[in-house]
Amino acid sequence: MKTFMKRALWTLLLLTVAAAMAVCASAANEIDSGKCGENLTWTLYDDGEMVIDGQWSMSNYSSNNAPWNAYKANIRTLTIKDGVESIGSSAFQDCSLLSTINFGNGLTSIGQSAFRNCDALKGITIPDTVNSIGS
Repeated sequence: MKTFMKRALWTLLLLTVAAAMAVCASAANEIDSGKCGENLTWTLYDDGEMVIDGQWSMSNYSSNNAPWNAYKANIRTLTIKDGVESIGSSAFQDCSLLSTINFGNGLTSIGQSAFRNCDALKGITIPDTVNSIGS
């Protein structure tokens, strides 16, 4: 009976370790990150999610000078965290695979051409707090 219990405990332990390793392996890894405003940061993960976090406003950009320009083809999901007040002009222009945007609380403006040529983006729900959208 003791041998059976030992084997059962070892099996349970191994299964627990294997499950924990699977969860860790499935977590997204950071590809790159940086600043996108005085108090804002961006982080891109290998699962295609970009997260904008911090407080206040995002910088404005032209069509090819956003700090994540080299990764535009990798961005599939955009998460704007609470506290981000604006999305800069042309910030995500030409992110052709961007299909989902999760807006946080506090967003008040979206700059001109912020999502221009985002062909995979079929529709978004703009929060009620937004009172200004560029052309």
